Amino acid sequence: MKVMRIEVEGAEGGACLWRGSDESEKATIMAQDTWGERHFYREASLTSETEQAALARMLQANLDGYRGTAGDVAEYLRVVQLLGA
Repeated sequence: MKVMRIEVEGAEGGACLWRGSDESEKATIMAQDTWGERHFYREASLTSETEQAALARMLQANLDGYRGTAGDVAEYLRVVQLLGA
């Protein structure tokens, strides 16, 4: 079993993370703010810990509306890592 799509929501908006296909090593992220407008779009490697961490930091800051602590970012990192499992 593989996770192919995840939706997350923070105080400032939501995001949809998905994996292109079973063989894909890239995660694609599209997020929307609370008014439904496109906020950001980004791809990251599911095999690179550095790219996963950067993606988690970006998601946390955009969806929560502030630059969080390591604990705040860790919650988003776990979600990103689910796609790579």
